[in-house]
This record gives sequence, C-alpha cells and structure tokens, in this order.
Amino acid sequence: MTIRRQLFISNILIILFAIVSLLLSIFLIGSVLRLAYDNEWQDMKNIDERVYEVMTLLKEADIKERPMERVESLAEQCRQYEYVLHVRKNGGTFFSELNRSERRAVNALDADRLKTESGAPRVAQSRNRTVVYDAVAVDNDLYEIMAIGKTTSLQVSTRELIEMAVATGTVLVFVAVIIIILLSRYFSYKMIDRFMVPMQKLIDGAERIQEGNFDEMIYYSGNSEFALVCGAFNDMQASLRREIQRNAVYEKSRIEMIAGISHDLRTPLTSVRGYIKGMLDGIANTPEKQRQYLITAYEQAGNMEKLLQQLFLFSKLETGNMPLTLQQVDLCTYLKEYIQKNREEYSRRGADILFTSYYDDGIVNIDVDQIDRVLGNIIDNSIKYKEKDRVQVTVSVYEAAQEVLVSVQDDGNGVPPESLPYIFESYYRTSESKNRAQEGSGLGLSIVKYIVEAHHGRLLARNRGGLEILIYLKDEHRAAE
Repeated sequence: MTIRRQLFISNILIILFAIVSLLLSIFLIGSVLRLAYDNEWQDMKNIDERVYEVMTLLKEADIKERPMERVESLAEQCRQYEYVLHVRKNGGTFFSELNRSERRAVNALDADRLKTESGAPRVAQSRNRTVVYDAVAVDNDLYEIMAIGKTTSLQVSTRELIEMAVATGTVLVFVAVIIIILLSRYFSYKMIDRFMVPMQKLIDGAERIQEGNFDEMIYYSGNSEFALVCGAFNDMQASLRREIQRNAVYEKSRIEMIAGISHDLRTPLTSVRGYIKGMLDGIANTPEKQRQYLITAYEQAGNMEKLLQQLFLFSKLETGNMPLTLQQVDLCTYLKEYIQKNREEYSRRGADILFTSYYDDGIVNIDVDQIDRVLGNIIDNSIKYKEKDRVQVTVSVYEAAQEVLVSVQDDGNGVPPESLPYIFESYYRTSESKNRAQEGSGLGLSIVKYIVEAHHGRLLARNRGGLEILIYLKDEHRAAE
C-alpha cells in the first residue's frame, strides 16, 4: 500500500472518529441539560411570583423624601424575596448590597435597553440571575433602582430545550465536519509533500547509483527523520565510491602482482629447465659439472618456493587466518640473538648488520616467528635495493613513552619521496623497481605491515641517509607501572 493511500485512509478514520465523538458529546450534554431543567421546573412558578412581588415593591416605592431611608426600607423588603438592592444616582453608586465584582457586572448593564416609556419596572433575565430595573426622577436627580435575584425566572419548555439542542448540535456538526475536511485536506497535502519530496530524492539517488554515478549527492534539509535518512544514503554512496575506487586500485595491483610473480617465477623456472635439459642433452658430461647444474637448479627451485611461501603467507594474513602465538620477551636480548643468528647469512648476501640500544628495559609481547619474518623482510628489502656491493643495516632500540621503538635503517639511496607513503601497501612497487626482476612481488613490506598491526603496533617510514623503517610496539614493562 502506498504512503499516499495510507495517509488518505488514516485521515478518513480521523474524520469519522471526530464526528462520532462530537455527536456523542452533544447527546450527553443535551441529556444533562434536559434532566437539570426537568428537576427545577416546579420552582419556576415560585420564582415568577417573587419577581412579580419585587416589581410591585419597586413600582410603589416613593423615594422623593428621605431617599436613603426609603431605599434601606425597600432593600429590607426585597430581601424577603431573596433579592438584593443596588441603586445608582446620576450614574454613580448611591446604595448597594453587592460586592465589588457584582457591582461592576450590574453597572455594565445597558440601562437604556431596560427603560420603558410607561415607566413600569423592566426585568432582565439570564440563566443564573434576574434583574428588576426601575428609574425614578427626583428633582434634577435620576435614581436607577435595581433588584438582583440570585436565581432565574427564565422558563424554557422541554420541547424548546430539545429543539435548541438539536439546532445547536446540527450546526456544530456541520461546521465541525467542514473544518475537519478542510484541515484534513491541508495536512494531507503537507504530509504527502514531506514524504514524497525526500522519497523521490532517494529514488533518484538509487537510480544514479544503479547507473554508476557515485558523485552526485542528495541535498535535503527538511524533516529531521528524512534528513537523517538522506544523510545515511550519502554516507553509503560515499562508502561505495571509496570501496569501488579501492577495489579498482587493488585489482590493478593484483594484475601487476600476477605479472610480477609470473615474471619472477619464469626466471628460475626457465633456469631449472635449462640446467635439467643440459644434463639430459649430455652438456654436463662430468660429475663436477653435473653437481654444479644440480646445485644451481636446487637454488632456483628454492627461490620459487620462497616466493610461493610469501604469497601464501600474505593470503593468510589478508584473510585473518594467521593466529599469533604471543610470548613476553626482552626486546634487546631478542634482537641481539636474531642478529647473531643471521649475521653470517646476511653478510654472505652483501649486508653488514649493526645493533645499538638506547633503552635496555623494553619488554614486549610478540610472536617471535612473525617478528623474525618482519625483520627478515625489511633487511631483505634493503639487500634487494642496494646500489653498491655491500649495504650496512643498523638496528636500534629507543624508548618512546608507553612504547618501544625499533629502527631498521640502511645506508642506501632511500625511496623516492612520492613513493614513500605507499611502500607498505599491498602489491606496491616503486617506479624504479618495476623493471628489476630481482625485486620480487612487492609483498614483503605489506606483510610487515600486517604482522606489526596484528601486534597492535604501528609503522612509519622515512628517508634519513637511506630508508629507515620505524616499528612501535607496546612496552609491557612501562604499561604495568
């Protein structure tokens, strides 16, 4: 069911409910009024008799001599019929048994409408009081005498009461229906606009996304709920755009990686096939030459295995399937042992490893095998990119607030400044290295990033007399203080 139809049905129900409520209220009010007047009907005749008596008293009153005494006597006589007296002289109060608020109400009466040419007293009536009015001229003074009763002499028959209630109720119902219909129509259009304007914007936005347009945003600042929805839609669209751009970059990087791995695998594979074919063709015709061929083929196969292992490791890290086995170790002791264990191998490959420590109390929780891989990948990267026969790599330890800083710095040419922010990204290679077969697949430093961040650490890279990799790890010794 559409929103427009739902709004229409809900408004019809509101109108019907309002009409039923109005009719029920009129019926209940009419019933109460009828019951009330029926109960007071017998007193109406007595009240009329009292009015007549009071009118007679005012007509026979003679205040030309001693007005105050005559007025006081008249007031006493009126009190017998439950009336109080109020007298005005030339518009001002001459005598009154009323309180201040009642006096203001009586003074507000339109005296001109109560005067008669015959001079007979006149009665003004309401639902809750009766006023008997008479005016007497004494010399140049005008005395306005008013007797006010606390009850009413107004008689209304049952038939008149019913007819009045029906007429009043009919008018009320008709007016109420007209007002409700007009208001309902007005608010329906307003609500439809509030719903449909942002809804149409969302529909248009969804169609743009379906067509591949992720640049045009939804601009809506109306109703707060829909503003939130449109804002969430814009956030989703921006997230989709970023994700598509990221996937495009990843896809390009993956294609480059596949090309690089294919090239890196083809070289040792061709070498292995060449040496094996040389042996099969009898080129290696001496035991020494055969042994040399086999050693070379074995080394090339080892290079292929290493490359495939690196690719497999990266795949496990990227999918989160590489659990860590953490243990608390003394960082300086660990680094000294690592360098001592691998110094000869690195020296054979053309790297001289130095170690300096400026902080000997660093205790860290690490997976030793994975941190071995981190250091190995960084140093391998320095060896691969060296521009001279030998490269010097310095491993240093520093104190850094609640962290321990491990610096791995070589004395090479560093990384081009435009490439420095991207060297830890997956599949990234600097422009200088893309055409160098020995550089590998570009996964080494991205593996370093995955492992360090899995240890809740962080990485930085900078050029300082060569490339320097900064590894920050949480210092368990200082954190416990």
